[in-house]
Amino acid sequence: PEFTFKIPSRNFFLYVMIVILILLSLYHKITKKHPETKNGLRFLFILLTLLSLLMYMIYINDAVKDYQTIISIVFSSILVASGWWVQDIISRTAMRRSHTLNVVMNQRNSETFTSKIINCRDVIGFDKILNEEVIKYYLTRDNSCLKANAKDNQDLFCKFEKVMLSLDSMAYIINYYEFIAAGVINKDLDSDLLRKCYSGIVLELEKRAFWLIYHIAKDNYSKQSTDFAYYNLLNWIKDMSKNNESIVLNKLDNPSQSQPSGKFVFSKEEIDTLFN
Repeated sequence: PEFTFKIPSRNFFLYVMIVILILLSLYHKITKKHPETKNGLRFLFILLTLLSLLMYMIYINDAVKDYQTIISIVFSSILVASGWWVQDIISRTAMRRSHTLNVVMNQRNSETFTSKIINCRDVIGFDKILNEEVIKYYLTRDNSCLKANAKDNQDLFCKFEKVMLSLDSMAYIINYYEFIAAGVINKDLDSDLLRKCYSGIVLELEKRAFWLIYHIAKDNYSKQSTDFAYYNLLNWIKDMSKNNESIVLNKLDNPSQSQPSGKFVFSKEEIDTLFN
């Protein structure tokens, strides 16, 4: 039999509008509650719309009515498979969120992590930036950069030694957030939940430990590589920041860029007293 195309009637356009409204409503409700399904559902929405139109065209043409049953089965199978697919994404997301929550709670209940935080708070402070000279000494332990009479000011040198010890705690905290960032980037941890928990903390940490992160990362940094130190952390910070930037990555890309502004652990006069 010959297939003849019929000019769409008002019923056709009404059918199209109803189908699109139903699919849009379902798409909005599902993606609002489960944003992780948005990309897949967008493709599925287009596919189901086209299949609905195909079903209608087959229905109104007598020449292909013999295939209506087969097409209906295929269409129903796609709907069922789509439901399983959406449910699978939702289930995996729920598991990822549960795992993420366990990670956060383990950190909260960790005595080791808490002791590192307290040590950094008491010695370095939560609102001060570590000086570059101090970081260079911490990483190299080159005593030649210290002045011969640096120990004469006992109070200042005692503060300096405490900061040296607390930098181990700072490095521990940075490495922890690098681990968290790797989980986010590899989609093993829930990014939205961790953003709400840690965004302010991590962005402030990058500023406070700017020189520590910078000098460790710059040794094998390459803009095209993912193998340099703190790659995951810096890219996670970039993703979380309002202007989509990381101050350390900016410095790595442009070494002439200035350091972050703010209060430093040691004043300029103290640095001049300690270092050559």
